[in-house]
Amino acid sequence: MGTIIEHGCQRCGGKIMNPSLAPLVLDMPPRPSATTCKECGYETTDASKMCGFQCSHQIHSSLHRLCTSDELKQCRLDPKKFIATFNSKLVANGKKELEVDTTTKPPTVREKL
Repeated sequence: MGTIIEHGCQRCGGKIMNPSLAPLVLDMPPRPSATTCKECGYETTDASKMCGFQCSHQIHSSLHRLCTSDELKQCRLDPKKFIATFNSKLVANGKKELEVDTTTKPPTVREKL
C-alpha cells in the first residue's frame, strides 16, 4: 500500500492548493508556474517550501476522521509538534500512538514502534 502526501500552504496550512490562474499577457514572458492557496491567497512558486506530511492511507483516514480542519492545518504546518499533542486523542479512541520521521521530505507520520 502506498503513501499519501498531504501538502499545505506554508503560510496558513490550508490543504486546498490549486494552480494559479494568472492571465497570460502577449509580448511578455509568462509568469512562473505557481500555486495559490484558496484559504489565504498566498502564492508560491517553490513546491519544496510547501508544508505537509506523508502517511499511510489508514493513518490519513484516521487523521481526517478525528481532526478538525484547524487541527489538520496545524498538522500540515508542524507535524512533529502536532502529533506530540494529538497522541492522547488517538489513545482515547483506541488507536496506536504516532511518531514523525523528520529525515524524509515531507516528514513521514507513522505508527510508533
